[in-house]
Amino acid sequence: MLYVEWEYSESGWDVEHNGCSLHLKEEDIQIFVDQYCETLPKDHVPEGYSRPSVHIKPFTVKVSDELYSKIQNSKQGIMMYEDAEEEAITNRNLVTNRPSGNY
Repeated sequence: MLYVEWEYSESGWDVEHNGCSLHLKEEDIQIFVDQYCETLPKDHVPEGYSRPSVHIKPFTVKVSDELYSKIQNSKQGIMMYEDAEEEAITNRNLVTNRPSGNY
């Protein structure tokens, strides 16, 4: 399972951890990110938005059978915002040695 760190950027503020996305294959990551970017305004940079981290490259994690099934049933992966990610880690549905970033 591939883990992609996401961060939240807001004009005039620091960048902060915003959760992760989980994917079965490397190819799914780019499709997932491209589909997300299509939802953003085209004519200006939003005041605040999420984006894949530029500090941490995707890496392999372990997930529970239940979480694996959710990811497998998705098109290109799932997004887990920070609270959902923390809950999955606490409940051992997501096992990660996430490198510490600049957050």
